[in-house]
Amino acid sequence: AVTTARDNMAHLVVAGLVAAGVAYATYHYFQSSGATDLQRSTPGCPNKKHPNPNGGYYDYCSTTCRDRGAPRVPPPPSSVPAVAQPPRLASPPDHQLCSQPEYPVPRRRTANSSRQRRPLPDRGPDDVILGQMFGFVKLKSASTKYKQICAKFRKDWVKGQCPDVDHILEVFCNKATKSWKNHRAKLAYKGSPTTMEQHYHGTAIKCNLAVTKSACNDSNCGICGISQKGFDEKLIRKNITFQRFGNGFYLAPNSSKCHDYTQGTHTNRAMLLCDVIPGKKCTFTRDQPHLMAPPDGHDSVYGEPGHRLNYPEIVLYKKASILPRYVIMYTKDGIEKIAS
Repeated sequence: AVTTARDNMAHLVVAGLVAAGVAYATYHYFQSSGATDLQRSTPGCPNKKHPNPNGGYYDYCSTTCRDRGAPRVPPPPSSVPAVAQPPRLASPPDHQLCSQPEYPVPRRRTANSSRQRRPLPDRGPDDVILGQMFGFVKLKSASTKYKQICAKFRKDWVKGQCPDVDHILEVFCNKATKSWKNHRAKLAYKGSPTTMEQHYHGTAIKCNLAVTKSACNDSNCGICGISQKGFDEKLIRKNITFQRFGNGFYLAPNSSKCHDYTQGTHTNRAMLLCDVIPGKKCTFTRDQPHLMAPPDGHDSVYGEPGHRLNYPEIVLYKKASILPRYVIMYTKDGIEKIAS
């Protein structure tokens, strides 16, 4: 076995020496006698130049050798004229139409920026609270919306001298707004009118809402309770023993009529201005205190002046038909409730 291994090793060594000798002989042939300087393609290339049909030689042995040794030639200029590029601006210019930068500038955020909560400022007539379930926004006295509501308040005051408006707060309640819109869609589905009306509702206020601009926790504060949670069927007849058209929510088109049902604090009284969808009204001129719902085929009750009613009023039996929109604060006749 040892002898066989030695023989195999010897054969491998001999084969390697033979291969090396053949390679050296071939190289020496082309260098010395096989290829002359005129026949070499490029310096360092051992191959002959490729012969041409005319009996001469090409400049290179092959296309690969030609491409490797050829100098780089720039491409010819294009016949298409170059388009002039506008110069880059050092800084974005101001937009001429809206006075805002043409390019958006990224807002830099600090480590605590996500934790900062800013209080609601006084908003203009077109401002909207986004991303909040409930809130009050105090209108500026110079805004168009403030002036329109003041004019309506004075126009709807038909008994006695109308007081001046001290403050107006707009109410935003996403839950009540959604419920109100759904109720309107249901009325339209069954063929009832969906015309919107605005009516007042007088109730008590127990906080200084004009300063805090946030709902209080006093259960006797009707302004904050109704604005935040809507009208509550459980509180019907809580402060009024007699209801002319049964158990319902009473509103009126006259601000002076609702004044008798307000109760103030801090020298101010307040009432709500609401968006109402009465649907199909049933008109009465006489008392109907037994009603627990509108008559069949109707959605609300409208009390027309006559007999014992001096000023009109409207009664809704579903809280979803009423959406509080504004709190109107004013000063008149102290703070005690007038009606019993």
